[in-house]
Amino acid sequence: MNQDTRPSLVTASLETGTPPAGWPVFDFKRFVVLRGRMIAVTTLFLAIPTVVAAWLFVPVGYTASADIRLLSAEPFVLEKPEDDTPYATYVNTQISIVTGNAVLSDVLKSPTVRDLPLLSSQDDPLEYLKGCVSAHISRGGEIITITCSMPEKEAARITLEQIVSVYMNYSITLVASMSDERLAWLTRERDARQVELDMQLEKIATLEKTLGIPVVGETPLETGEPQLYNESLIRAEEDLVKAQRSQAELQNQMTLAEALTDNVSKGLPAYDFGLEERVSADSRVSALRGEVVMAQARLAGASDIERENLPTRKIDEKRLASLRDNLQTVERDVRKEVLQSFQAQQSREFDSLTKEVEEAQQRVSKYKQLLDEYKGRVEKTTEQYAQLKDLESKVAETRSILDEVRSNIASIKVESNAPTRVQLVAPPSVPGGGPDYLPRIVGMLMAGAASLGVGVSLGVWRELTDQQLRSSQDLARLTDLPVVATIPHADEDSVPDKVAIPLVTERLPLSTLADAYRRVLAQFLHPDRGSVRDMGSLLVVSPTRGDGKTSLTCNLGVALAQAGRRVLLVDLSYRHPKLEKSFGLPEAEGLAEILSRCRAPNELLRQTHVPGLYVLGPGQDKDDLAGRLASREMSNFLVKALEEVDHVILDSPPWLIMADARLVALLVSSVLVVVGSGVSSLGMVARCLRELREIDAKVIGVVLNGARLTVGGYMKKNYELYHSYGEEMPSEMDRATPLIRRKAGSAGHESAR
Repeated sequence: MNQDTRPSLVTASLETGTPPAGWPVFDFKRFVVLRGRMIAVTTLFLAIPTVVAAWLFVPVGYTASADIRLLSAEPFVLEKPEDDTPYATYVNTQISIVTGNAVLSDVLKSPTVRDLPLLSSQDDPLEYLKGCVSAHISRGGEIITITCSMPEKEAARITLEQIVSVYMNYSITLVASMSDERLAWLTRERDARQVELDMQLEKIATLEKTLGIPVVGETPLETGEPQLYNESLIRAEEDLVKAQRSQAELQNQMTLAEALTDNVSKGLPAYDFGLEERVSADSRVSALRGEVVMAQARLAGASDIERENLPTRKIDEKRLASLRDNLQTVERDVRKEVLQSFQAQQSREFDSLTKEVEEAQQRVSKYKQLLDEYKGRVEKTTEQYAQLKDLESKVAETRSILDEVRSNIASIKVESNAPTRVQLVAPPSVPGGGPDYLPRIVGMLMAGAASLGVGVSLGVWRELTDQQLRSSQDLARLTDLPVVATIPHADEDSVPDKVAIPLVTERLPLSTLADAYRRVLAQFLHPDRGSVRDMGSLLVVSPTRGDGKTSLTCNLGVALAQAGRRVLLVDLSYRHPKLEKSFGLPEAEGLAEILSRCRAPNELLRQTHVPGLYVLGPGQDKDDLAGRLASREMSNFLVKALEEVDHVILDSPPWLIMADARLVALLVSSVLVVVGSGVSSLGMVARCLRELREIDAKVIGVVLNGARLTVGGYMKKNYELYHSYGEEMPSEMDRATPLIRRKAGSAGHESAR
């Protein structure tokens, strides 16, 4: 089969034991075919004793009945119902009362009922009576039918009469007592509501007096007070910011003036803050500077003779130097005085600004506090107003309830003489005729239905838990690969014990088994599937042991040999070799020697008693065979073997148990999968097919082996037609002959051949 056009396989998990994706959870047809007999046997096994028990132990009896009408509304004179309970709830309550302990206990207290032999002989008369009495309401009506079923006719009538009498008295008494209790309760409720109303009105008056702010509509009235506070707060905050900014600037100046102190102490000039201008304006400094200027001018304007007079010149220069020193000293002292005066002035200004900041902060705090107090009053007023409105709504509700309570009190006083809500329509009576067999019949039907339910449940459980593959339909649901043949079980064809299944094609060529094996060959010979000449080497695999690989291998080899082909059967199962035994040959050298000792295939091929059919066993060096199945020698062996014979068919170990078949699957031309009915599970088959697909093995089809005939199935009909083919058409008597007799006759006819 071409790899690209090979249908996809459905995958599944062997470990979990669950069906693969897409597998139907429940197949009804398969369920009926496989589980029908078990369901029928289980149902009969359970139904017969349970039905007999129902007939013996479910008593027949007489049923007395009475009808009571429950009005949907009380016939009040004021046309205003007191009870707001839904009608369905009211009816169910009355049914519970009729069949409950309260009424039935009073019934048993009556001497006419207590002395009845049927009741006096009971261990628990109350429980027995509860089982006899029932009540139900007619659909869409107001009638309650009360029934009492007992084995004795008169006992049923007397008991029901007493039940109706007790219930009617109970209802009338209950209505009267309920009216008195309701009147007393309503009176207490009226007084309590009046007290509650007075307290609510008092709270409203108190709240109205304590409202701190006028209220307009539903909110407090806005006044000019908060606006005035906001404006004053804004001004105070502006003054605070301004004072803080001035204070910060003055602080910076004081820091700078403090830094000038060291320079002034060293006699350096200080040009910041106009200090030098103030020093120059000092009278002492200006006088000394004038003298220095005059001395300098005198030295500069002296004549040449005066300049040559050194003593005079030196005196003038000393005087100028003295003036300059004196000037520096005075300037330093004056500069210190000016700086100290400036710092003192800054300190006074800083103290003044600090007071301004404190005053501004106090004003800000004051107006914020006033605003908070105003907001608190507003919130309190709003809360009080909400309480006031809530109290007003409660007052309205209390007044409404109080008015309703007063109205109900008046209604009860007027309605005290109104008719009752319960009326007796039909008195207790027992229909004429014989006893009622309906309970017994119902019990028998229920016993039969329960038995059938157990049988079906058991069948469903078995169907859901049984994962064994049974039919070709199961295979078709697992894979799209063709089911090339369905080989029946040997027991279905009455194969003699002395005939080995691997040689049934040779020994019983006219049997259904042989025909099924030849059907496998016919599938290969079909033109649409390619000629058998192109098949070359074929690997026969199965998921597990017992699926019938060896039987299929032998019978397929015999069929090909009978068709004039030269066929070689190779046994890869070195742990459990069967091919040589199937043809009555002893174990000898085989495949292991060919692969490990390079022996020629034609030297070790063994001729069977079937012309053209050869067998090659696993050999005697079995330990070496496992490691050489995927070797180049194995591939060369297949090539050389096909030069000697037309076809090589390899019998492999179970696919899921050993890895040998996986090693050879890619070396052969095609693979054929054999699945044993009732041997491999659905998960095992799906896993085997999935792994074949994963290694790209060329699977040409699936064979179902060991299939059982099912009653009413197509395989059963084909089996009958196969054995009757070639015989005369059966007469009417022959058509009535059981299948087993015709089957035995066909087997005898075949043996005669």
